[in-house]
Amino acid sequence: MESFYEIYERLKAEPTPGAKFVSVIAQVCNRKESTVRKWLARETNPDTNVQIILEKYLETPKETLFPDIFK
Repeated sequence: MESFYEIYERLKAEPTPGAKFVSVIAQVCNRKESTVRKWLARETNPDTNVQIILEKYLETPKETLFPDIFK
């Protein structure tokens, strides 16, 4: 059995849901996590092929995923 402190330390070491999302999207798109973070920060936009990949993976139209691109 784990102590209260051990449970906390184990859970603290796990990636956050946001970090998991970035990691999965990077893998799906075959891009670096830093690239995905730039998309999320709206510093850059994914190319058309990646938009299509994300559209299929997330089951959401690319126009909804990236409204700034499709104004």
